[in-house]
Amino acid sequence: MSKRPGNILLSHPVSGGGGWRVIPELSDDELRLIGLTTAQWANLEHTLYEASNAFAEQLGIKAHIDIEDISFDRRLRAFRDLAKVTPPEDAGHIRRLSDCIANLKDDRHKITHGLWDWDRSNPDRLIALSFRPKYGYEKPLDKQKLEKLADRIGECIFNIMYPNGWSPDLISSVSTRPLGKAVPFSEIDWPSAYSEEQES
Repeated sequence: MSKRPGNILLSHPVSGGGGWRVIPELSDDELRLIGLTTAQWANLEHTLYEASNAFAEQLGIKAHIDIEDISFDRRLRAFRDLAKVTPPEDAGHIRRLSDCIANLKDDRHKITHGLWDWDRSNPDRLIALSFRPKYGYEKPLDKQKLEKLADRIGECIFNIMYPNGWSPDLISSVSTRPLGKAVPFSEIDWPSAYSEEQES
């Protein structure tokens, strides 16, 4: 008999009609946070892709072919490699961002690809797990940890899009852009450019 979490439910399809279905027994809030983390990571991957191409274009070079790779590790390495050909202020920013993203990657993979169960002795504690022989894991989580991970992914996205941080001008610039056009890479204000403006 194969292993599987014990928290499955049998129910009729939400859409009505059809046969029975098997779903994980998770609360609406837990499902929301798992979905938010997954959606945030997709946003991060897209932002990293666009940023890598835009930064390479600004530097007058072609983005590394690995930015198109299916492997996220290769895409992240291609982004990090831009630090080798950028001004020191920007290189440090790129390396810090790469490290931040790399530190979140394993938790995100476990959340997105893991099976979900909850601790029988503490029903508020979730467990993401895998029974695969080479890649098995059991990652205890709770709603606070999921929220924190989604927030940290969002911070990485913000720091790619806005390397000089928050300014009141961002409200008008972001809110007036149509959906899907919120990344102002052509106008990006890198630390090196900012330093030059301050000096003049």
